[in-house]
Amino acid sequence: MNELPEPKIERISGGICVTISKSSSVTPQVTPQVTPQVKRLIKFINDEMSRQEIQVALHLTARKNLNLLYIAPAIKAGYLEMTIPEKPKSSKQKYRLTPKGIAFLAQEKK
Repeated sequence: MNELPEPKIERISGGICVTISKSSSVTPQVTPQVTPQVKRLIKFINDEMSRQEIQVALHLTARKNLNLLYIAPAIKAGYLEMTIPEKPKSSKQKYRLTPKGIAFLAQEKK
């Protein structure tokens, strides 16, 4: 429940003046703007997936586009993470949603 700020009550000639100011706290945006490609990727990630599994799931043919338009921006935005971050080019590398990615997906499903 949102709490309202305390009103400022002043006596003035002939009556009283009540001032209610807006709260200064700002609620962060729950669903920040993401590219359509990243949004699509987030919706298709299931548990941990390899680059090839993601590419097949998204019906993409170009590996370069997958990394450039989907995986790299999702990682940079904090929605996706590598399972082996210390070896980004590992053949065993997989990707999974971060808590931020899971929260975004839940928000999108509403």
